[in-house]
Amino acid sequence: HSHPNSPGLTTILSGIFFLMGLIFQAVPVILKYLRKRRSERCNSMTTATITGYVCRRDDSSTTYAPVYHYWANGQEYEKTSTCSSSRRKHNTGDKITLYYDSSNPKIIYVEEEQSVLNLISVIFHLLGTVFMGIGVVVIFCTYYVR
Repeated sequence: HSHPNSPGLTTILSGIFFLMGLIFQAVPVILKYLRKRRSERCNSMTTATITGYVCRRDDSSTTYAPVYHYWANGQEYEKTSTCSSSRRKHNTGDKITLYYDSSNPKIIYVEEEQSVLNLISVIFHLLGTVFMGIGVVVIFCTYYVR
């Protein structure tokens, strides 16, 4: 029968914190890889017109995703952004630069949408650092501070 403050339980808890930290650290790395891949893939440029917004509601908030209308390879396309925000960043009719995959023009990359992903990456990176730090400090205090 082990004591509640035994090193075994502490090691497990610090291991969990450290593992959570690693997972949080992995998110920005994966996001960066996916963004890099998409930006390399979407190497044809066009001007898109924002034709409206798709309103997304849940229990606590409402967000708006712009709808882009653009021409690619001589064809017309309309695509709703995967990024939505709490406010409309542009007016309907505004023009933006959009990059698309010439072999599949429905795959798009909008440079200005990347700032949201950068913020998410920074938050996950900080959380990962904090969790890993807690795991290391708990282990250190358990085994070296007596």
